[in-house]
Amino acid sequence: GSNETVALPLLVLDYVRPDGFFASTLRGLGYAGSAGQLFYSVALGYRVPRHEKPRGPAGFGTGSRYLHGMGDVKGSATALALVGYSVLPWLDLVAYTEQPLSARGNGARYGLDASAKVLQAAQDTTTLSASLSAGDGRYMQTYHGVSPMQAANAGYAAFAPKAGVYQLEATLSHQHRFSNAWSLTGQLGVQRLQGDAAKSPLTRRTTQPVAAVYASYAF
Repeated sequence: GSNETVALPLLVLDYVRPDGFFASTLRGLGYAGSAGQLFYSVALGYRVPRHEKPRGPAGFGTGSRYLHGMGDVKGSATALALVGYSVLPWLDLVAYTEQPLSARGNGARYGLDASAKVLQAAQDTTTLSASLSAGDGRYMQTYHGVSPMQAANAGYAAFAPKAGVYQLEATLSHQHRFSNAWSLTGQLGVQRLQGDAAKSPLTRRTTQPVAAVYASYAF
């Protein structure tokens, strides 16, 4: 719900073994497999903290002056579980959950994703994706709620959101492969807060654009 935009360079490392083990700065440490059209993965990951004070882009901070008095939200180790089904060669449906293993009071979140390859050629792939994200009561209170104590410290009205859907997202991406190793991907998307997340006193903008351009090297 922030109205602040940050541009950051990111280096992503993703290691995958033939037996399904993977180690990734995005996906965590885990195992992925498949059985026919069904695919799945389980992993250990990390949910970044939220700070009540701004931190510079070099520190990859998630704070804001609008959160002053809200207190920091601790980062937490998480368990990630995903199951998907290839309905058609070009259409995948996925359900996932992220459960906190530490700082359990931060709550759990859940999601449904659908992705369709609307263009697939020898060197180019265009993918349209849509996703729905939901949180349990603790997650919603942690990230979108304002407790009476936080209200007294930060000046916001107390707010107790209910569990449910908090965000919808749509993304269009295009990948061009220069060779078996090198590729370039561009991505444009939009996120929109829903339900109690949109009504939260912390929310300053309900709709946010997302964009990315990244080069990939596989070996």
